[in-house]
Amino acid sequence: YIQYAVNEKRIQEKIRPKLQEFYIRIVTQQTEHLSAVAMILADPYVLNVFCKEVFNCLNAMIESESLPRNEEKLHFLIKFINLGINAWCIVNDDSTDEPKLHKATLKENIP
Repeated sequence: YIQYAVNEKRIQEKIRPKLQEFYIRIVTQQTEHLSAVAMILADPYVLNVFCKEVFNCLNAMIESESLPRNEEKLHFLIKFINLGINAWCIVNDDSTDEPKLHKATLKENIP
């Protein structure tokens, strides 16, 4: 699903639920694959696709005058980006735990 999103250069709405299921499965059931998935997400092209989607999501919220704090899609994208950014920490520590998102990221920086 990640490769499909990169090939399309965006995350389509029909793929998002499958990506969410994949993320939940990786961080809860198949934690032995967490470092491999994190390294895939650390690829600059993959991060670029997810970051563009964050900006698209924020633009849509500005147009609809809604608050980002309540947007599930934005939280989902930030979790994927966080996993990609922390990929080297996961590999170096041989961790099987999802990297924690700082509370300030969602509560203070997102209105």
